[in-house]
Amino acid sequence: MASSAPRKLVELFYDVVSPYSWLAFEVLNRYKNYWNINLCLKPVFLGGIMQKTGNKPPALVSPEKAKYLFVDIQRMSKYFDVPLKIPSDPFTTMFGKGSLNAQRFITVIDMMEPKFTGNISQLLWMRIHSLDKDITEIKSFQEVGEQAGIPPNVLTKALSRISDVEVKNRLKEYSDEAVEKGMNTGMVLIQL
Repeated sequence: MASSAPRKLVELFYDVVSPYSWLAFEVLNRYKNYWNINLCLKPVFLGGIMQKTGNKPPALVSPEKAKYLFVDIQRMSKYFDVPLKIPSDPFTTMFGKGSLNAQRFITVIDMMEPKFTGNISQLLWMRIHSLDKDITEIKSFQEVGEQAGIPPNVLTKALSRISDVEVKNRLKEYSDEAVEKGMNTGMVLIQL
């Protein structure tokens, strides 16, 4: 039962390259009414955060950590009922190709039509972490935008703005904010 108290604002700083971000997103959305929260999505660029803080992804630190992470992701997938699967080539997918353009796509949609931010984020997570599909190419963003029901004229404009300075600055601003609020060891940051 939802409380009659004022809803608390919860900020989710996330990158779709992170399976842990997806888990947090799903759990927060699943329980937001029960927990009486308003969820504010803040896309960030994990690669930039890692560079700024001097950290490395745990899977790149040691083979043992990588092995544990893959087991942990499968366990969390089952526990939270989120269809996470390890990409067929996780190191190339997650660390080689990365997520910069995907995060810029989410950012530009958030700037233009924020009502689609959650849906396109979820569809991108599904592509990379469940369907083993690309999240780096314009064609992929076109498919996600169409699936999300973004009007064609808005989607075309958004795709043309992915590399705009305003979009880059907004993504950097949210990434810097996440670091300032304590995101320095990896994804995910949930801020009350």
